[in-house]
Amino acid sequence: MAKVAFVEPRGSFNAYGYFRLPLMGSLMLGTILKETGHEVLIVRDNIRSVYDKGREKLHEKLLKADVVAISVMTSTASRAYQIADAIRKAAPKIKIIMGGPHVTYMSEEALEHSDLVVKGEGEEIILDAVNDRSLTGIVQGPAVKDLNEYPIPDFSIMSDQDKQPRATPISTSRGCPYDCVFCTVSNTFGRKYRFRDPDLVLEEIKKRVSEGHRNFFFYDDNFAANRPGTKKTAGRDSATGSEA
Repeated sequence: MAKVAFVEPRGSFNAYGYFRLPLMGSLMLGTILKETGHEVLIVRDNIRSVYDKGREKLHEKLLKADVVAISVMTSTASRAYQIADAIRKAAPKIKIIMGGPHVTYMSEEALEHSDLVVKGEGEEIILDAVNDRSLTGIVQGPAVKDLNEYPIPDFSIMSDQDKQPRATPISTSRGCPYDCVFCTVSNTFGRKYRFRDPDLVLEEIKKRVSEGHRNFFFYDDNFAANRPGTKKTAGRDSATGSEA
């Protein structure tokens, strides 16, 4: 089994970084890998710098990894490439994987700094990406058909999980049935709106409340697109006393 480190680079204009919210992609993919026996850790650059360019010093956990997976948004791309290049220089045997919205559209650019670029969704391909060292280049991640198949994210894989985020991430759906000109969601995930069973969402919310979480941030692309499901979840959640 491999040691896998997920990196969430910081960016100048990144709402997730500003509010110190962990990314759902890293949490979900990391949980899938952990449940199959891999040793997984998420390091967030906005919590603790993973690379000091002046001293050319990388986070010690990155150099001990077999695979480093970097989630890239446009606002964090420059920092992501900087970290990836530093890893290549210090430990060229480490496999570097990049995914996220930016590299889905700028795949050739990202490949200059990594071994494997995953476009689109990563759940169906993450095990192959980590287990198969020969899998390199640019690959298209298959769209997830059933969100109910995947586990509740395991917060223990965050290296700074003792510092509870200002709001707890939760996802109830993926995609959007609309195609707004300013938005990349429909091009990235398609216009097929997929959602989790409200009972599973409620189970996750109750689990988080029992862990001491009280404020939730819904990572859905369009939280209210499935109105009956949204009402069902919101109505049942009133018993937990939590806030969204």
